[in-house]
Amino acid sequence: MRESTQEHIQDVERTRMSKVKAWCQLSQSDVAAKITCIEQAMHAGVPHAEDLFAVVGRLREDKEQMDMDLIQVRHSVQQLANRSSQLEARLAKVHDDAWTVANEEEQDVPMQLWKAAFELQALTRRQSHARTKQLCVLEDRWKLFYVHRMLRRQQDVHAAESSGDVTEIASLRSRLEQLSADSQTRAAAAKARITAELERAAASQRELRSAAQPRSANLEATRDTLVALGFTVMVEDLHLAWIRKEQLQAVELGAQLRGAMLIRNRANWKSLTVLPRSVVDDFNQGTPWEGGEGGEEDAPMRPMVLTQQPQKRRVQVLSPNSSGNVLI
Repeated sequence: MRESTQEHIQDVERTRMSKVKAWCQLSQSDVAAKITCIEQAMHAGVPHAEDLFAVVGRLREDKEQMDMDLIQVRHSVQQLANRSSQLEARLAKVHDDAWTVANEEEQDVPMQLWKAAFELQALTRRQSHARTKQLCVLEDRWKLFYVHRMLRRQQDVHAAESSGDVTEIASLRSRLEQLSADSQTRAAAAKARITAELERAAASQRELRSAAQPRSANLEATRDTLVALGFTVMVEDLHLAWIRKEQLQAVELGAQLRGAMLIRNRANWKSLTVLPRSVVDDFNQGTPWEGGEGGEEDAPMRPMVLTQQPQKRRVQVLSPNSSGNVLI
């Protein structure tokens, strides 16, 4: 009976764990699909924030519900802990009275402590499942935070490109250059942190392997540290990946702004006014087709400026006289 009951409890717990895992996978796949759609829209130049806001709102609601559940669990745990303390205080008095069996349930304090410990274990598992979901939600919210920043940059660049404001374009180009430099510094710092955490994790593993006692308070603290280091390395690795994404976006946005600046400069050149006639005449002295005072060798070095009306040349007709000589 005892073994079957324990198997039943383990089956229930495995079912709850599988449901929590399935919930996390569905939530992360939904967020990953939304992020992919938003990134494709940004590459196409038509970013939309509506889908992003909908996912953020759903995650916020899930987070608030989990917070309420955790608050209730903590309240129940505190009540059970207080009850266990009271039972421990009564346990010494019960041992002194061996003949009173009027109310066995109240007198059997060890059994009540056993039940209270199991209830605490059940509440701890429930709290662990809620924490697992909460970690999943917080990870997705962290990714969407980076996506939102990248989306805002894309929108600012698109607005500056559409307005054609040279000052705004130059300002954004300067900010992108600063962003690229900062991203490079952040990436180097993230790599250094990953290396340091891996070295600490290796030291903790060596300490656990060389320990003589399998169970002790110090070793349990070392195991907790090892688990925390593994999680930190995973977070820093993801952080480094998103820094690389920001660097790629900075390169793409910089290319868009350079193209917008070139288009704006060409438009400015086309809108220039025609030079005055006196200035044009000064420029046209000694064209490549007519040698000046410096000779034919200096003519190609002088600038040519087109005028509004082509300069007319005088053509004199040569006619022979009666004696056969040519007169000009």
